[in-house]
Amino acid sequence: MSVFELAIFVGTDRAKTPARADFLSEFLAGWLDCKIGVEDIDRALANMIGSGWLAMVGERLMPTEEGHRAAGVLLNGVIGMVDQADAAERRFANVRRAEARKKGIGSWF
Repeated sequence: MSVFELAIFVGTDRAKTPARADFLSEFLAGWLDCKIGVEDIDRALANMIGSGWLAMVGERLMPTEEGHRAAGVLLNGVIGMVDQADAAERRFANVRRAEARKKGIGSWF
């Protein structure tokens, strides 16, 4: 599953009702802050349906259990990386504060 496909999966999974491709296009364009071509969505959706990660229900898409398993591993990895980045930022912020205090720069930050 690519990052783009993971974004599509998350958008589909978060939809209150089975998602339509036009909803996904708008959702992803806003989330990724760029224009998403219909052909890009269609190609990714074809791959995801072929891989068993999404299923067609009428004209709408729904995530499958297999999709949840595939996306779950990736989401856990992404969340772990974000958590590590947050922890590193906190450590660096603490070091910067300690260095500033040593230099006599205000204790307010």
